[in-house]
Amino acid sequence: MENNDKFLSQDLLESYAIRLLSGPLNGCEYEILNGRVLVIVGNDVSLGRSDSFSELPENTIVIPYGELTGSFEVIITTDPDLVVTIRELTAQE
Repeated sequence: MENNDKFLSQDLLESYAIRLLSGPLNGCEYEILNGRVLVIVGNDVSLGRSDSFSELPENTIVIPYGELTGSFEVIITTDPDLVVTIRELTAQE
């Protein structure tokens, strides 16, 4: 199956997921769609504010976790080999 955008085909993506191993969502598993998933970690208060985020993509996981904050993106590509990249996002991104 040809894939011009270099992300995994939908058939292959169905076999990839991210499972949280600690924290309030321990054991939760999320399917990785379209070759990427955005993970946002924040405290309960900031995550509950409507002005905390602009519009978020559909493939976003929001994790309430004490005073820790941050975000990262998991990207899966197949150009030419399977590569899984974890990219930490900064306030400027």
